Amino acid sequence: MKKNFEAYIQKAKSQAQQFFENSYKEVSLNGSTQACGFPEMRGRTRLTEWGATSAAISGLKIIGFDSERLKSIFDKSKLWLLSKQNEDGSWEASGLKLAEATAGVLLDLNSINYDNSSHIDKAISFLDKCYKDGYYISTPRSIETPHIYTTYIVTKCLAKMHRLKNEKAIKSWVLSARTTKGIWGQTPDSNDETPIHTIFALFILNACGMPWKEMKIQFQKQIDWIKKSYMKQEYVYEEMQFEYDTLDEYGKQYGRLRLRHFTLPAVGNFFSRIFT
Repeated sequence: MKKNFEAYIQKAKSQAQQFFENSYKEVSLNGSTQACGFPEMRGRTRLTEWGATSAAISGLKIIGFDSERLKSIFDKSKLWLLSKQNEDGSWEASGLKLAEATAGVLLDLNSINYDNSSHIDKAISFLDKCYKDGYYISTPRSIETPHIYTTYIVTKCLAKMHRLKNEKAIKSWVLSARTTKGIWGQTPDSNDETPIHTIFALFILNACGMPWKEMKIQFQKQIDWIKKSYMKQEYVYEEMQFEYDTLDEYGKQYGRLRLRHFTLPAVGNFFSRIFT
């Protein structure tokens, strides 16, 4: 049985390496490489930073490089990703300089043990500017209603890198953001409780210093509700809309960000914590 398991793992590893190799793309102009990295999914042509290239280099680091080709893909993609950091320290998603994208890229860079202080410090400086009164917003100038997800991804990133501040204020804000039923939705004023945002909220509390053992006692009701929801296969993804403090001839300007492919890993991570 052990040999069969090892053979299965090796096959899965080889398939993953092949997937990365086949998904990698280079964009050239006049014979010169302009970009090299990964699209969100195979078949698409547009390369993205957060959620594609940064996730790919993290994945490649985990499964390893069994060929010079894969090592070259990793190195080129990492250099392109780093070159896409903006002067203010941010990375982009959907053409917008966002805290979510910046924190997501930092998490992936941290997973490959990248520690260049110039890139890291600039990114964290940008995230610090997105902090308000116990929560994080998408951009330093945005005026949208704060989203649980935004505070979750930034808090997770900064805690992982041992750069989180304002833990007490963040914890207080998260606890105050519950609905009347004691559960969480996308935003503090949401009346639509969702299991995924409740999971995000519990992860924020853990990042702010509350151990899982304590949370299993204090939030048993919420944990039972999450289990029941997922037994019914309730799967929720988030689409965020945020408002800018600028106007054009058409009125207020808005941005959208779809986060559907970032929720399922958090669910698996949550249940692994709860059941261990």
